[in-house]
Amino acid sequence: MTQVSVSIALGQMETPKSIAILQSLSNSTPDGRVKRMTSEAMQRVQKNLGSDKALKGIREEVEQLKQENQDLKSRLAKLEAKTN
Repeated sequence: MTQVSVSIALGQMETPKSIAILQSLSNSTPDGRVKRMTSEAMQRVQKNLGSDKALKGIREEVEQLKQENQDLKSRLAKLEAKTN
């Protein structure tokens, strides 16, 4: 019962770490039901990782990093101008 609950919970997560845990659980259990549930859960996690939601989050992070990089470049240019 615990393995089933763990499989369900990990299947709802959106992290690659949950896939590794599910794989380990699948490899260590003799119960066919748990093996099937972990396999389905891994597929759900992989689907979630590739979803539009995940891609949107990555895009937002990239845009934020671009902005921070531009700000740092501007600050560096100002500092270089002062020293010359």
